[in-house]
Amino acid sequence: MTAAVLGVDIGGTKVAVGRVDRAGRVLGAVDSYEHNARHEDELFHVLGVRIARALKRSETGGAQPVEAIGVACAGTVDQRAGVVVQSPNLPLMDAGLRSFIEDEFGVPVALENDVNAALWAERELGAARGVNHALMLTLGTGLGGALLLDGHLYRGAQGAAGEVGHIIVDRHGERCRCGVRGCLEAYVAAPAFERIGFRTVGLFERGAFTGELIGRLAVEGSAAAKQALDELGFWLGVGITNLTNILNPEVVIVGGGLSQLGDLLLEPARKVVRDCALRPGRDLVRIVQAELGPDAGMVGAALLAWDALG
Repeated sequence: MTAAVLGVDIGGTKVAVGRVDRAGRVLGAVDSYEHNARHEDELFHVLGVRIARALKRSETGGAQPVEAIGVACAGTVDQRAGVVVQSPNLPLMDAGLRSFIEDEFGVPVALENDVNAALWAERELGAARGVNHALMLTLGTGLGGALLLDGHLYRGAQGAAGEVGHIIVDRHGERCRCGVRGCLEAYVAAPAFERIGFRTVGLFERGAFTGELIGRLAVEGSAAAKQALDELGFWLGVGITNLTNILNPEVVIVGGGLSQLGDLLLEPARKVVRDCALRPGRDLVRIVQAELGPDAGMVGAALLAWDALG
């Protein structure tokens, strides 16, 4: 009978829970559900119910007891203290998430930022296999980031490293959701798709633009859609150029919903890096699409829990 830990991925609107073995294989179905929690207590209650259901389903199915729980959470995570310091899309502020789950279920809990967890999964199983220096950018409602340096996740002094979405690329430019003007996130995340797509394509009302739609229009030969993707890819390339010059990674992995655009988005970014990054970094770095899809955060959190068990 296969031993397992429980992986939990907490996003702004969705939570995924699944059993994962030591090799990173997902055992059985993943419980993925929407949430609209507006307060910490409400989110904790929802998590408690869902984790309890997953544990009960595991027990009634005759599986071995879950040995630990790995939790990936969007936001700034103090991994050592087990605290979510803040999260832009979750009602969490200095929230003791690890102690809540440990007290509730009596098993060890590993807590990690969601992009860090996804990068760890890509390092073990996906696009960063065999690599010791890698970056991951996730393009969705916002722009998340994670750093793998010398084979280790780099979290910084307080767990706040990797906020690549808030690199300033134009101090007098677009206003970011954080309140500052010119953050990279304001140029490459989903809201930028809508803004740039509305301006360049001009065929639909605001709110109608999605990465899938613009990608389809580009494939079908729309010059305006291609222009929108080129602009988004340009800004992505500016961010990757800065990171390449500073950190000299072997690979930059682009994940999140907008990464499904593939080379339509990545090739313009690669061109900027080729043109602007310094040698030898520009000659080494590969810019690739993530391989593991939406389960990466959950699987990565589970793998980190396995590592903590020893």
